[in-house]
Amino acid sequence: MRVAPARTTLAGLASTYPPAALASVSASTDAGRQAVASAQQARTGGDPLAALAALHDAEARLDATLAPFREHAEQGARAQAQATDLLGRVTSQVRGVSDYVETRRGAVGPEARTRLSEAARLAQQAQVMLPTDPVAALAQVQQAGSLAEQARQLAQADVQQKKGSAPTV
Repeated sequence: MRVAPARTTLAGLASTYPPAALASVSASTDAGRQAVASAQQARTGGDPLAALAALHDAEARLDATLAPFREHAEQGARAQAQATDLLGRVTSQVRGVSDYVETRRGAVGPEARTRLSEAARLAQQAQVMLPTDPVAALAQVQQAGSLAEQARQLAQADVQQKKGSAPTV
């Protein structure tokens, strides 16, 4: 019978999902527990086919109830992977733009420096948020990447403008 897998699924719910999420699936978990109990009783005398059908129905109901939670967990895992990958690239980009700005100190204006500083702050904030809220961290690191690119473009434009306005001797 399917008693062991059903029992494992029910036990795993408490360790996988927060209590607030489980409150919304309590009817399905109660039906699952009742089906497991009926199946165990059917082993010693009862209708094993009815118990198996009840287990199957309870499992299907539980799967349908948990589908949104599983989807949310999968979305979080995808966001975690994307944010981790992007964070490495954005951190390198921020470092590169920072090096460019530092070597051309007098030529780079405050707007490029401000955007670079904000990009660095957002990247650091995304790093902190990543373990607990990967979706928000992904949004932060995407914004940081955009700001770092803007800072690069502004810094290069400032340097070009400074070169063009330099007096020729």
